[in-house]
Amino acid sequence: MASCIHPNQVKVYNEIYGPSKVKTVRACKIVNAYDAALAAGQGATVDGVMIGVPVAGRSRALRAFSDELAMLPAKL
Repeated sequence: MASCIHPNQVKVYNEIYGPSKVKTVRACKIVNAYDAALAAGQGATVDGVMIGVPVAGRSRALRAFSDELAMLPAKL
């Protein structure tokens, strides 16, 4: 966690410390696969790796955080 002195620093801070595009795309892939498997009553896998509740939860939180960061410039 860091502090910004000026509002213009927020965008730079979010770019440096926020989730990368690769991590965000993977989180979306995990959440989509998990939700589809859960609806079908099956286990979820992504790229051959089993996805459980903790991984899906972290991925869902990362995706939500990324969505919030993406909306920030519109709010400033």
